[in-house]
Amino acid sequence: MTLSRIYKYELIIKKDEAEVELPSFHQILSIQNQNGILCLWAKVNTDPNVKKIKKKFIIKNTGQDADDLAYDSYITTVQIGGFVKHIFDADIKENKK
Repeated sequence: MTLSRIYKYELIIKKDEAEVELPSFHQILSIQNQNGILCLWAKVNTDPNVKKIKKKFIIKNTGQDADDLAYDSYITTVQIGGFVKHIFDADIKENKK
């Protein structure tokens, strides 16, 4: 029985943040603009007994202050709606300078 699948999730940006519910066993594969919507693709464990977690992201436009971000929290950069958005893992707090 297959328990791993690749799923797509839409990320709704609210005040430079986005949040999505994922199984605790997941691997983020990509975040991209798909038809004007910010989407995340992840390999996830589909076992219904696997705990779900809320995964948070910080989203900054080019030129915005980034003092609150850890250097190793960067995930990717996406062009969407005429803006260049840089996506960071909100759970990584170390390595700020």
